[in-house]
Amino acid sequence: MKPAWLLSLCAKKIDELIAQFDAAPATHLLLDLAAVCELIVTFPTNRGLSRVAVPLRRAALGWLRSGLIEAILLTRAEHTYHMALLLRLATADDDYTAEDISHLAYLCANGACVRSEMPLLTLRTATAHLAACMAPVRASAAADLHEAKACDKRVLRSRNDEQDIQTISMILQLHALKHVDDSWIPQIMPQTMLYNALQQRDIGPLAVLALFHQHGVTAPAGLLKSARQLLLQDLVTRNDLLPAGDGQTDAPYALLGLQLRNSLACCALFDGE
Repeated sequence: MKPAWLLSLCAKKIDELIAQFDAAPATHLLLDLAAVCELIVTFPTNRGLSRVAVPLRRAALGWLRSGLIEAILLTRAEHTYHMALLLRLATADDDYTAEDISHLAYLCANGACVRSEMPLLTLRTATAHLAACMAPVRASAAADLHEAKACDKRVLRSRNDEQDIQTISMILQLHALKHVDDSWIPQIMPQTMLYNALQQRDIGPLAVLALFHQHGVTAPAGLLKSARQLLLQDLVTRNDLLPAGDGQTDAPYALLGLQLRNSLACCALFDGE
């Protein structure tokens, strides 16, 4: 079952977000867009995400050419990772040329765009994306670390949340960019989160976690099958976006962004069926 209606709804909402951000680039709109961009960049070869990727690439290239991405990189350090995601989409657009990023590449090479006080995993992921866009930062700005063990230890906490989902996503992005090997990919925490979301019927995050386990994170076959079955049951009666989920404490993204990300993850999960 391929939820075509849900993908169409997501595409419509994303077009509206792009238009709103074009008119007034507010922070909450940027966070909504970043949640969608993160999913697309984490799974760049997933065909189920290609429909929404095209308008986002076109819009991101426009924001690069207008100087908006550069301005945010220079003045809002907390959005460096989000801008790196937009740059990955901009440089994937068919109309992109190396000249579009030449000045930004100069700024990155001279240390103007990335701050060393950023969280280490965020810093490494952002710099990896900038390097993939031919805008590498100075080597000293990207600290080395190994995240898998620290990530799996989070399972000892009383609950997991959106920050943990973003951590897994960043690791998978680094893996797709071949900046880290398979030993980086955590297993215990993602499996535990998938099990908990299934038990609690937390449909929104369940879709993202199931997609993680379908692309790179191992899980017992029965666990992933149960997650897919629950999502299919939910789609039968659903007529709107998937919910944001229960783990929104200090969530890195705005509400609509989480709903769109979860809905697109569900579409991607069942692509080709």
